[in-house]
Amino acid sequence: MVGGYTQPAFLTQDSLQTPSFTDSAFFETVDISYTAAKGVSIGFTRCTFAQSLDADGIEADLILDHCQCDSDVRIRGANCGGLILRGCSVGRELDLAKTRCGGFHAHYLRAPAAYQFGPLFVKGACLLLQAQFGARIHIEVEADDLDLSGAQFREGGHILVDRAQVHLNQLSAGAALHVSGRADRTPQPAILSLQDADAGAMTLARVDLRGCLFYGSHNLGKVTIEPTVTFGTTPRWYYTRRDCIADEFAWRQHGGGFRSSAWSLPGCRRASLKQTGDGTPTPVELPALRASQMACVYRELRRSFEAKSDEPGAADFYYGEMEMRRYNREAGLAERLIVWIYWLISGYGLRSLRAFVCPTLLMVICGIIMSFDGFSTGPANWQTGILYCISAPFPSVHGEISLTTLGRIVTVVVRVLSPILFAMGLLAIRGRVKR
Repeated sequence: MVGGYTQPAFLTQDSLQTPSFTDSAFFETVDISYTAAKGVSIGFTRCTFAQSLDADGIEADLILDHCQCDSDVRIRGANCGGLILRGCSVGRELDLAKTRCGGFHAHYLRAPAAYQFGPLFVKGACLLLQAQFGARIHIEVEADDLDLSGAQFREGGHILVDRAQVHLNQLSAGAALHVSGRADRTPQPAILSLQDADAGAMTLARVDLRGCLFYGSHNLGKVTIEPTVTFGTTPRWYYTRRDCIADEFAWRQHGGGFRSSAWSLPGCRRASLKQTGDGTPTPVELPALRASQMACVYRELRRSFEAKSDEPGAADFYYGEMEMRRYNREAGLAERLIVWIYWLISGYGLRSLRAFVCPTLLMVICGIIMSFDGFSTGPANWQTGILYCISAPFPSVHGEISLTTLGRIVTVVVRVLSPILFAMGLLAIRGRVKR
């Protein structure tokens, strides 16, 4: 038995509370394929389907609320305003191939044997919150918003997404889980959050991570990030260009000050927009993080790149880690001072230009000092002082030269610091080309 009631073509959150007309019934087989009912919904609540449920080509809103399907559920080629599988259990295959709908809601869906989900085309939100998949599964979805918060992939799988904003909060995967966009489509799907997710088994490819919040994710150092992934970059006025993550944008915005306004990303300013079940965008405040927390996130991301021997890819995340250590007020004064000096003279061993400029300035400054009061014979021109400082690290180059006390001090400073600064420049170049 089936029943219908009139309601909008797109199911809202309020309509989820409306009881369907078939309640707590037992069916061997139900076939409502190619049913066309404009403005009418077909609903089943707490029903059991022993053999199969077929709804191929249906053109009506379909609601399955806490139903148990012991065999296959086939909803292929459907074209409906809304499709709800809330709290359903599907014993075998869930076939949604080439189905189109205005909204898909499958909260607490359980599909222990399903291996294929989609391709599913959703105009609005596709919600799979707290869904459970027991077998390795291939999910293919095109939607405005894909929410997999709390979903469990016990045997892993592949999630292929097109144009969606993806939420992966609290997601867990027992085996390798590949999340990617299509190779032939632009723009890339945007992952907005991995907070509290088990990211260790994940591989991310062809996705946009500019607005993704990482803090709180587990095993982040084991995640595999392909070169096709897009990260955010520092503002144009920033003194060095590098990849960075949305967590740093949030940290700098919450820090306030006139510079914080420049740290913004599309859809990720002080609050980002997240599509809710009723289609209404509500603001989600970005977290207020500490510099020490940010350093941990960057450290884990750096490890994920280093595990692939991708030293240049890890360089920007190492720079971000050191930046957070430099601003970390929880650290001791001596540690912060050392990090500040390391940043100033060589950009943490990653900025070769800065590392070579420093020894040049050292030679010029010390050479000018030597020209005034470095030689026992009296003042000399500045060219003579600079040439002496350049050759000072090599004592055998020049003969015995009588120096004043100040001259001997300057010589020691040049001989100690110039090799160190030059070595940092070579280290910075090696960090950019090493594989």
